[in-house]
Amino acid sequence: MPEQFPSDQSLYFLEEDFGTGVPYIPQGLSPYHLAFRQMQSRLILSSERANDLRVYQSGDLTIGIRGGQTFINNQSITITPEDTIAIPDNQITSIWISQTGSINQAATGFPLARSTYIPLADIQTSEGKIISLIDRRGEGFLYTPNLASLGIAATEDEINQALVGTNSTVTSESLNRITGGYTSLADNDHRHQLNLHDQDGLTHYTIMNPNTGSNADVALILSLPNIMAGNLSIHQNTDNGFATQNYNGVTYQMLGVSNLQTNIPGTVTTNVPETILGLSPSDGQITSVNLSVKNNIVSTNTNDSISMNIFVNGQSIMTTQAELTSAAGTGFKSTAQNDGTVGIITASGPQIVKRGDLISYQFTHSAAGTVSQDFEDIGVLIIINNDGPE
Repeated sequence: MPEQFPSDQSLYFLEEDFGTGVPYIPQGLSPYHLAFRQMQSRLILSSERANDLRVYQSGDLTIGIRGGQTFINNQSITITPEDTIAIPDNQITSIWISQTGSINQAATGFPLARSTYIPLADIQTSEGKIISLIDRRGEGFLYTPNLASLGIAATEDEINQALVGTNSTVTSESLNRITGGYTSLADNDHRHQLNLHDQDGLTHYTIMNPNTGSNADVALILSLPNIMAGNLSIHQNTDNGFATQNYNGVTYQMLGVSNLQTNIPGTVTTNVPETILGLSPSDGQITSVNLSVKNNIVSTNTNDSISMNIFVNGQSIMTTQAELTSAAGTGFKSTAQNDGTVGIITASGPQIVKRGDLISYQFTHSAAGTVSQDFEDIGVLIIINNDGPE
């Protein structure tokens, strides 16, 4: 069906086209010649750009091209009008503007490199006459390009030139070293995070920073399932309150381990009554009780000590309390590194905890001899295995 016009009633009341500004001649206007020319003037102005680079027939086998401007391959090009361009007989000829601004024609169609030309027309001739002229300019402005069609590519030298503008040490060669898959030379250019898999009994993973800097000693030991590795011990650094791990004789700051911990600063010279440590963060089983001090007791009686008892909801879970004695020596001491007596948890009972269970601690201080230095900065660390028995 043909395209329809607006209704007669609508057309009667139109005064000016909103998009182009072309006026309508008022109904019944007499004389109407001036209004008609005004309408023509606006129509010509609104169609001026549509006439840019338009191909038209100027003779039996000649064409003309209207002047105008275009933009090809990042270059602004001005085309002057021509009206006597000869074209061959008995063929279909494609007409286009190249990136140099020249008007080209060929019977083989347009160039393949889409970014290098603007298509204008296809013209068919037969027996000395132009029998068809198809306007192809719409392919130039109604077009969604991709990188391949635009011919966007760069040589290795061009890539290096761009990269040098950012950092002189980055080149296509060095990029290739780190993007060559498993055969790349990336380790020669930068350090990768070390991920060790040790399958010896219970499977666990070690993730650590291999940098040798003084602040790089950070590691995380993960067990699968969530069970601590046999050669891993955990204790508290009383200097900063952080939990630490000792794995295969090397100590790291501890990340991502669920625990309950506290620090009692200053010198401790008496018993400490039962004190809340915190609530169990999850269901599980208490697997480790650690007692640490920044400075251990120094006494004439080597049996002088401090011992720690742990309670779950008010019930002791210790068979043997964690204990540090004067005989263990001075300086930093921790039952997690086998100084003093390691706490032993009862084999059954309230060592199994539920989320929200109240966990508390108690210290028993013994000083029968002459004490020249007492316990200082005590640390408590409780490890809960989240994969414990139900």
